[in-house]
Amino acid sequence: MLLFWAALGACSGGGGPIPGTVVLSGQLTVLAGVPLTLAPGDEEPNDSAASARLLRGPGSGRLDVRTDPSDVFRRVARAAGPVTAVLDATGFEGEVLLHDLETGAVARTLDLERGSVFDVVVVARRGEGAYRVRLEEQPGDPTPRALPATYRDCGEGFVRGQMVAALLPGVTPDALAQATGTRCLRGGERVCLLEAPVVAAADEFGALCELLTCCARLEADGLVRYAEPNYRRRLTDLPDDPLYGSQWGLEQVRAPAAWEHVVSTSLIVAVVDSGIRQHPDLVDQLVAGYDFEGGDDDPTDTSTKYSHGTQTAGVIAASGNNGAGVAGVFWDGRLMPVRAFDAAGFGTSFNISNAILFAAGLANSSGTVPSTPAVAINLSFASTIGTQAEEDACDAARAAGLFLAAAAGNESSAIVRYPAGYGSVMGVAATAIDGAPASYSNHGDWIDIAAPGGTRANGVRTTGIDSGGQFTYPFVDGTSFASPHVAAVGAMLMGLQSLTPAEVEQTLVDTARDVGDPGYDTRTGHGILDAYAAVLAVLALPPPVLIPFEPVRVRLLQLPQGQVVFSALTTDAEQLQWTLGPVGAGHYVLEAGTDRNFDGDISDAGEVFGRWTDGQGGEVLVVDPGAEPPVLDFTIGPR
Repeated sequence: MLLFWAALGACSGGGGPIPGTVVLSGQLTVLAGVPLTLAPGDEEPNDSAASARLLRGPGSGRLDVRTDPSDVFRRVARAAGPVTAVLDATGFEGEVLLHDLETGAVARTLDLERGSVFDVVVVARRGEGAYRVRLEEQPGDPTPRALPATYRDCGEGFVRGQMVAALLPGVTPDALAQATGTRCLRGGERVCLLEAPVVAAADEFGALCELLTCCARLEADGLVRYAEPNYRRRLTDLPDDPLYGSQWGLEQVRAPAAWEHVVSTSLIVAVVDSGIRQHPDLVDQLVAGYDFEGGDDDPTDTSTKYSHGTQTAGVIAASGNNGAGVAGVFWDGRLMPVRAFDAAGFGTSFNISNAILFAAGLANSSGTVPSTPAVAINLSFASTIGTQAEEDACDAARAAGLFLAAAAGNESSAIVRYPAGYGSVMGVAATAIDGAPASYSNHGDWIDIAAPGGTRANGVRTTGIDSGGQFTYPFVDGTSFASPHVAAVGAMLMGLQSLTPAEVEQTLVDTARDVGDPGYDTRTGHGILDAYAAVLAVLALPPPVLIPFEPVRVRLLQLPQGQVVFSALTTDAEQLQWTLGPVGAGHYVLEAGTDRNFDGDISDAGEVFGRWTDGQGGEVLVVDPGAEPPVLDFTIGPR
């Protein structure tokens, strides 16, 4: 987490900021660290946490304060006790610090547990030259590495007393076994299966801790490229829902492959629609919502002709693996029914805008908010008329951290439809069973992505109600059922890692499967939603974390479109000062992060650390050059 102080200034004269300039200044404090995965190989520059090089013995290199001011190494503690970094530098003035990735502690000397992962950060303050950094480690009692409580759920488990080790070049399995004092159970040219020391712990959690400690010791001693427990795996289970085989849309977006990586989260997707019935395949997924059409807290779907909200809800999160009906795209999630449409399928922009605000936990006409806001909203309706009330509500929900997806509409027209056309909402077109654009789906440069919508011949199967009020599993078609696929996967990604709506959108766009003409097209946007590719992309991202002296970028985005109006970078962790401006009066969002792929921006998933908040959850900066500049406590941290 970063702690700043910010001033929005409108001063004149002297050395003060020019009117409309946004100034951030303060001192950087690393309050909490987040463990990172091991960094890429030695061929990568080791000038940031994203490219830290594994340190086995002493570290050495050259630094130049002008062009290459820092080097970062990663290390696994060999023993419990204090570790001190010592820097021998020639030709420049610098310092070295240790950063414990698990506790966030930063100092020249750290007291670490055996197996703890930490970074060694070497920084040039003046001049250029060579250096050598060494670590003084005081041996202590070997103690098993502590694991987060979530590791108590070990999935399919692991084989006690077995480690999978990657061999160093020229090292044979027998030579490794001899060097490590273990026995090679099975070996090859690249990896071998080692017998670990006797495990003393009786419980699975303790045994895993001890095994990971053994693996960490082999890595820290430089005997292997990596070592890890011999984890058990099993074939991916498909849900036992009897109608699952007819849900071709799940296969098209590769949801079953994504399910293997999704943990049960109970994150909430709000369905702003005609309400949701207590369908047997939905009842266990429902959380409290609100009826803006009726003005009460009973958002039950009253339509038997359409049961539109019940149908869209089933696409998102129908109960999976319950032996009944169908499975939703995100059947680990929950559904918040927010009724804004009547039984005939009509709603008002007032009710819709307030329903969106309610789902986000923001002030609305009902005078109430949910105990737990949603993380995503599905909007399966479309109109050629955009309203300021709806757009403001969508902008506010996105600023509050919600991901929004909306249907493109079914008129085979290029005219912009709303809310899909709002900048804060992802516009979703429909595809047929063969992946081609559905003939009825609207199109244009406001389409972001495509998802299964089906046709009359091959519809999307979901939950519903027949004219007699009986619960059914109908085949339906339309962009109304493409949008829920995207909303569901957006929520799924948020359950894997703390992402902003912009990061979710970017991930979905980056991983979509291109169809039709190469690149972006106006019928399918960036391509067909790919849940599996999106999940893998998020899992491959180390959680955002700052280490001392890593470059920090801030940027100012102007609402409602979210375009970047100013961006600035600093590597000076002692001063931390930016001047972003001048800016005109308006509404802005201020973000901070690190540029992991060195493309000069922080728009890629996993790069934004967080946004300015006003202490009450609001993230919108209001700049008025003519007003007295407010002084704000400014906090940015992982979201």
